[in-house]
Amino acid sequence: MLLATLAACGNEPPSVAPIAVDKVVAKVWTTERGITMAVGDSYQLHASAIGLNGQSIPVDTGTAGFQFSTADTSYIHIASDGTIQAIKETDAFSPARVVVSLRAGGANRADSIYVVVTATRQQVAAVNIHPAPGDSTRAAVYSAIFLTPSALDSSGNAVPGIYVAVWSNPEQVLIDPFYYLMFTFVPGKQWVYASATAYGQTYRDSVQYEFLYPASSDLYIGPAVSGTGIALSPAVEGRAVIVQPCGVVTWYNNTSDALDLVFDDPSKTGVCTPGDATGNALNIAPGASVSRKVPAVGTLNYTLARSATPATILVRSAIQTQ
Repeated sequence: MLLATLAACGNEPPSVAPIAVDKVVAKVWTTERGITMAVGDSYQLHASAIGLNGQSIPVDTGTAGFQFSTADTSYIHIASDGTIQAIKETDAFSPARVVVSLRAGGANRADSIYVVVTATRQQVAAVNIHPAPGDSTRAAVYSAIFLTPSALDSSGNAVPGIYVAVWSNPEQVLIDPFYYLMFTFVPGKQWVYASATAYGQTYRDSVQYEFLYPASSDLYIGPAVSGTGIALSPAVEGRAVIVQPCGVVTWYNNTSDALDLVFDDPSKTGVCTPGDATGNALNIAPGASVSRKVPAVGTLNYTLARSATPATILVRSAIQTQ
């Protein structure tokens, strides 16, 4: 298990000399990702303009500057300088939302921050994003992973009602900000970050996940939508399914006809372990299924005899570092 703690400066790119914001801003980033306040508290947000090179860019006085807004005015008030005033207690699962925007280069760049308001202050000492003992930081691509971030007190006990923001590389890993479901379609190693700004103090944590191609995959053969021929589902990468070397692929015949599945290159259907099935052809009876380990690394083409429609199993390395 690969564990690490994210330093406070890890999400704050170093600043550079002032540059014309209207030409280079790629996004707006707010240091505080998730905020918990008590009724009556105030807190000053810290926003940055991030350039294409990932560095922080000071917002020039010649620009309109950052704009702060919220639709949840029953719970919080946001001043023009980014100061939040907590007014009314929120539901921990329905936090208030603040939008920080900047007009740059003819387009609006914006960031969203979620704020939970509690009736009273609670003791918070740390944030944890690591999986529970016994759970793995290795996961299959195309699968949903339920993350369990939490705020902890000084004794290591979970503190309820504290909003913890979780994020990763947005181009490769998708994370629901409320249900904490994580999904990726890209293999490799990715950092997952957690942050909670609770009652004026920010706590951070991080963990590295390793995403692998699955060890098995199921394909379902049914009638084509057009009514002629057959179709494979799910249609991952067209008619390709991706598994680890020596992964198991199972075909389910949901048609009324027997089907012959013929591999183009029998040399790639060899054994992974003694006793594995071999051969370049499989017969699948109506309503039945067949499975085959696929030891080859590369592309293994096959055809289904009834339709003569080419399909492909792609077998790639189990680990690909991004």
